[in-house]
Amino acid sequence: YSNDSNGVLFDKNKLELLQFPVGKNISAYQIPNSVNIIGACAFWGATNLTNIFFGSNVTSIGSSSFFRCSGLTKLTIENSVTNIGVGAFYECTNLESVNIGNGVVNLQESTFYSCTKLVKVVIGSGVANIGSEAFANCPSLSRVVFLGNAPNNAFDGSIFKNYWQWNYMPSNAKIYYQKGSTGWLSTFSTQPTGLLPNPSIQAIERNTNGTVQITWKTEPSFSYAIESTDTLALSFSTPYRDWE
Repeated sequence: YSNDSNGVLFDKNKLELLQFPVGKNISAYQIPNSVNIIGACAFWGATNLTNIFFGSNVTSIGSSSFFRCSGLTKLTIENSVTNIGVGAFYECTNLESVNIGNGVVNLQESTFYSCTKLVKVVIGSGVANIGSEAFANCPSLSRVVFLGNAPNNAFDGSIFKNYWQWNYMPSNAKIYYQKGSTGWLSTFSTQPTGLLPNPSIQAIERNTNGTVQITWKTEPSFSYAIESTDTLALSFSTPYRDWE
């Protein structure tokens, strides 16, 4: 085994992150680029964390790895990630927005179960299956954007179910998809679907840190922003990835 200056436990070669100290009083953590696997329950109950940054080589996020990490508010899962385990972000009760990279193929059962403040999700183009109750009991969820074709299990009615004192309540989530994608019907997992309009540039701003931010707008309820130091990369970036 090995560890870093924060006391985080890894395997000998730092390929797998095994355990983050539960009581560690830091608000942000950068997972080293050597790490490929985040082990099951690795960050269980790390409530002081408000930001987690995945290294560029993480491919697997283990089951219950961020269980009850109630400090997290925003999450970006990089394109390198191909697997997200069952209940990986279960009861992250302050999580508000999620961006899932294009590498993920399967969203397992209960991935974001009971993330009660989750409002918006962008799902990458690689997702082909979404497990039962992946977004169940997320009563604040209103917008889910898919960047690819419709997942295979469109008729699984449990994905967005909400429960309150053992009573079922319908979800407020609406599903949006891009022009040119296939397999979409008028509903997905009982939720209404709609074509996401082509965005128009609303503002271009240069920030004090030297980055350029471009904001797109599609309709009154949608605004998207992406920030970079590379203006050429910005011009070819999807406006739905970093969703504000």
